[in-house]
Amino acid sequence: MNLLGKLSNNNKSFYFIQKVKVIVSIIIVLIIIQYIFFLFFYNEKNYYFINIFDNIKIINETKKIILNNGNNVLQYNDDECTIKSYNPWSKNIFQWINIKKKLKRCNRIYKNNYYNLENGVLSLKKNISKNITCFYYCHYPFNDRKMKDGNIFEVKKPIILDCDIFTFYCKNNKNQKIFLDFIFHINRGVQYKNIPITFLNSQYKIKEETTKYDVHIYVIDSLSYYNALRSLQNTRQLLLNKLNGIEMKFLNINGENSRPNAYSFLLNKNSYNVTDAFGNKPQIINDFHPLNPCNHPLNISTYIVNYYKQMGYITLNAEDYHFFGMFNYFSCVGIDKNLYHHSFRPYQLLRSRYIKDNFYNNRKKEKCFINGLEILEFLEEFLKKNTSQPKFSLIWNSFLIHDNMNNLFDGDDKIYSFYLKNLEKFNNSFTILMGDHGYRLNNFQKSDIGFHEHKNPYFMITIPYNLRNNAKLINNLKINSEKHISFLDVYATLLDILTEGRNNNFINLKPYDLSNVVNDKIKGKSLIRPLPDKPRSCYEMYIPIQYCLCQLNFKYLPQSNKKEYDMLKEAFIYQLNKKIIIGNLTNICEKMFLDNNETFFVRKVTNKNGKALYQVEAVTLPGKAMYRAMFNEKIQLIGNDIIRLNQYKHQAEVCEKKSEYRKFCYCKKLLNN
Repeated sequence: MNLLGKLSNNNKSFYFIQKVKVIVSIIIVLIIIQYIFFLFFYNEKNYYFINIFDNIKIINETKKIILNNGNNVLQYNDDECTIKSYNPWSKNIFQWINIKKKLKRCNRIYKNNYYNLENGVLSLKKNISKNITCFYYCHYPFNDRKMKDGNIFEVKKPIILDCDIFTFYCKNNKNQKIFLDFIFHINRGVQYKNIPITFLNSQYKIKEETTKYDVHIYVIDSLSYYNALRSLQNTRQLLLNKLNGIEMKFLNINGENSRPNAYSFLLNKNSYNVTDAFGNKPQIINDFHPLNPCNHPLNISTYIVNYYKQMGYITLNAEDYHFFGMFNYFSCVGIDKNLYHHSFRPYQLLRSRYIKDNFYNNRKKEKCFINGLEILEFLEEFLKKNTSQPKFSLIWNSFLIHDNMNNLFDGDDKIYSFYLKNLEKFNNSFTILMGDHGYRLNNFQKSDIGFHEHKNPYFMITIPYNLRNNAKLINNLKINSEKHISFLDVYATLLDILTEGRNNNFINLKPYDLSNVVNDKIKGKSLIRPLPDKPRSCYEMYIPIQYCLCQLNFKYLPQSNKKEYDMLKEAFIYQLNKKIIIGNLTNICEKMFLDNNETFFVRKVTNKNGKALYQVEAVTLPGKAMYRAMFNEKIQLIGNDIIRLNQYKHQAEVCEKKSEYRKFCYCKKLLNN
């Protein structure tokens, strides 16, 4: 029995050891898997890695994209095209992405020993010396390009300001300036007058007893859908989870840069002639023809912000770029009068006036005004303003990522904090966070994913608290989030929220032609209503083929097709130099030549009727400029458009900073030097 007992104990020990070995083996396998995962996300160049546990949300988001968001194949009139899906965390992306990029922490050290500003009232601090005299003067918005300076007044007693932007300075008894500041706030002296409603169709009636929800739009220049997934993790999760946000995955630009896209989602205008891929349909002529919209004051009769103002909303506009705004970039006329109750424009213009002034730059540093995010402080003051009237705000943040998309990893913390702090103010509003286009500088745009991201800006819309039980509204938005849309649809949505949607308390959300509401043809379709089951083509959505997300099945054209290559090379370089001539830049810009040491890359697609379409990529000299363009079977340039793929600031803006044709320029002075 003792022997049997010993054998039994030995067997137990043996099985126990075997179990331990199995458990250890499993642990080793898991460690190896984690190590492989580590290697996948490791960037040797920058020596950083993604901590798997700290970034589990990023990984989950990526898995969702990879597993649930496969290529979307759309059939348009027998011409099949594909909206491709990419992994935003692919290994190649780390050539351009640095997730550990953090700006140097800024400690706010601004000290003001001279004035108080409370609830729109300016006064002096009590402890100011009698030898010091202080003054202020207002800056009033005039139009997109100019402001009007008010008279200079000495500050002796409390003053109710009638401006949002003002300069304050103090002098000692030797008439030396000892303090200077440029200040923004929300003034309480503005008159919110009722103005005539001129945009509604005379047959359309608005029900005044229905709820007017606040609407807030925050545009981050150059923010693509994928870059938001990478870089705005905290902000997105807050808006998705706390405000029932819904993201539109396939928003398509209507033009290359900010201005044409602003025309589309704010004015219901397309500024490009739109051509069907193979020329089977008539060309759609742009809404501004024959004029160039840059050179003339914009017609504001369809401006959505003005619609909201006419309907009794208090309006705010804030942009951060020094010299220009969304409608007058670059050196365009824009809107020729101020349309907003509260405008940040004078502060923009003050920046350009004092950009080299030490007082101004010191105040900027002391206040930690970095990457234009001070416009959020201006908006926050607006949100705090107590009023019985609904609010509409449009802010446009250009400095944050326009020149460096990695800045968003740092900016996420600040934007998240802003929304979190003001969550209650946004809770019962339609809040939109969006891009105007994707990042389009440096060689990123030359990559497949960069080419896609340029055309696919970010878009999220949140639902007011009172409507979060509206199953039809939420279901429509969720279904539409998987559909191909354009900026003209965004315009239609903003119009719908203001008029027909509100008119029936967002209950009857069947398809509806919003052209019945206004004295205009509405080109887009509202996102709060069902979009067509059949995908709309880029042609139908007024999207130029060269900016279409849905790509035709282009195939590489072998170099053996010498005749086609020669014709395309000749046509491309002719059209490129023609741009320099049209822009009247021949005196300062070099004539361009193909770089024969670089591949002239041609892709070709042919439809079922044998019609061809070409997509070319070229590198030119001087300057190694990279371009992409499309040509039809007659070797004619599609859309009269050549897209610059790499940065041109240091090649062109040393001699020309204003022309829209400067992207084709290599300054002669650079060669002379």
